[in-house]
Amino acid sequence: KTVAIVGLGGLGHHLARSLAAAGVGRLILIDPDIVELGNLPRQLLYNEQDIGRLKVDVAKEKLGRDYPNCLIEIEPKLFGPKSAELIREASLVLDASDNFLCRHNLNRACVKLGKELIAAAISADSGLLCHTAPWLNPEAGCYECLFPRDSTGSGRCRDMGVLGPAVQTLAAMQSLAAINTLLGERSTLGRLISLDCRTLSMREATLCADPACLCCQTHTQAGHKTQTQFMKGRPELSREENCDAN
Repeated sequence: KTVAIVGLGGLGHHLARSLAAAGVGRLILIDPDIVELGNLPRQLLYNEQDIGRLKVDVAKEKLGRDYPNCLIEIEPKLFGPKSAELIREASLVLDASDNFLCRHNLNRACVKLGKELIAAAISADSGLLCHTAPWLNPEAGCYECLFPRDSTGSGRCRDMGVLGPAVQTLAAMQSLAAINTLLGERSTLGRLISLDCRTLSMREATLCADPACLCCQTHTQAGHKTQTQFMKGRPELSREENCDAN
């Protein structure tokens, strides 16, 4: 299998090591950033000697040494509107990026190419994980149904603060979802999982497509447009009236 990981920060570097160790045959690692001192408390793949180096270079060197049977390809680029070719050969795409612009560009590329997307994000003491593939589960829609393009986040980890173990916990959940999906078990598809890192508690919701979504409702996949009776609801994921809370 080939897995593309966008973002090699707190979540992404854990994903890369976990999947390489699990036996994934090929990883495509995409991130333009360099290692900084402030990364080290939660990004355990890197150390002080790596400061100033590209994260993808460090990851390729260290993971390639530890897991020689995993082919590791790197792209030191920000995932943008014209980056779809980077994930064309991926069996699964994992979003571990840290800003909405990158996430929306990645979501649009996944919808266009028909790639399953498992996205996760964490800031301060809250984390989210969702798994979307509109052609497999049209009622759930895509990432843009949940967070419209004009959404604003609570900030990056370096600004908001986050504990290393909280990042590791969410990364482990994302890794589990990825491995299960690669093995054909899609139990996370169409679900939103919210992690409260202060209380070690989780909540779950069923995702709902936005009938007016300009992404998954306008793209054609494999020569046909996805059609379904979409559930009514407003697109803002953060409001409970837009999903079925469990």
